[in-house]
This record gives sequence, structure tokens and C-alpha cells, in this order.
Amino acid sequence: MTIVKGSFLKYSLTRICFYFPFRALSLILSHIRTKYIGLIIGSCGKNCLFNKGLIVKPWLLNVGNNCSFNYGYILHCHGGIQIGSDTRIGPNVTILTNNHGYNKKKLIRLQKPIYKKITIGKDCWIGSGAIILKGVTVGDGAIIGAGAVVTSDVPSFKVVGGNPAREIKDRI
Repeated sequence: MTIVKGSFLKYSLTRICFYFPFRALSLILSHIRTKYIGLIIGSCGKNCLFNKGLIVKPWLLNVGNNCSFNYGYILHCHGGIQIGSDTRIGPNVTILTNNHGYNKKKLIRLQKPIYKKITIGKDCWIGSGAIILKGVTVGDGAIIGAGAVVTSDVPSFKVVGGNPAREIKDRI
């Protein structure tokens, strides 16, 4: 193994000169994004953080205090979304309040969409890549595992996972 003189110094200078300015800029942009989203959504509590994501019809989104939305979230709020305080939304989570009609006598594209509200309680954690579908209520303190597809209500203080999401255990 060869050690190049000054390699640690070069590495340190590179981190200081390149990483920190971009990280600082990222944090500043994140706070600007959060302030902007707080102005356009239905209601937003204090100390919320919105990373990069997509919100369709944001005026139908209501968020409590101390919530965070990680990167890549998709929120289709056509039917309305209510999120309680202290809830964490992991990266690439999709929440859909709408679906297509599927009567076999009509073309799908000609059918009216179906909208139903989604309610997520306080102190919930939605794991990375989870999908929550229309009409679901997630109880307070529930945890939805990574990659879960939630098609029915989740009781309070339960841990669910899988496709479709099933109860795994109680939250301790």
C-alpha cells in the first residue's frame, strides 16, 4: 500500500471547499422550499420540513406540527390528506387519494375518478417507498414498513408491512 504525502490534506481541503458549500446551499433551499409549501398548502403547523417532492392540489393538504417529508414523496391530494403532528414520511412515499373507475361497461379513460380522503394520525412513521391508497386512516403512533402497500385502515400503535400491508406486531 502506498501512502501519498499530503493526501489527507487534499481530502480535507476538498471536503471543506466543495462539500460544505453545497450542503449549506441544500439546507438553505430546503428551508425556502418549506416556507413556500407552508404558504400554498391548506394548513401547515410549526417546524415542518419538506424536501424535494410532488404535491398535486396542495390546498387540500393539512399538516400538523413537527412533520418531515423526505425526498421523492408524491402526494395526490384530490380527496384531501390530513397528517397529524410529529409524523415522519420516508423517501419515495406515495399517498394517493384518487383512483380510476373500473366499471367493465365503459372505457376506463371515460369513467369518473373516485376520490376519498386519507387521514394519518399523530406520531406516525411511514417507511421508505410505502404506498397509501385512497380512503385509508392510519391511527396514531402507527408504523408503516418500507415498501408496504396500504389498502385498508391501520389501527393505532401497530406496525404493518407487506403488499397488501398486514399487521406485523404492536408498537412497543
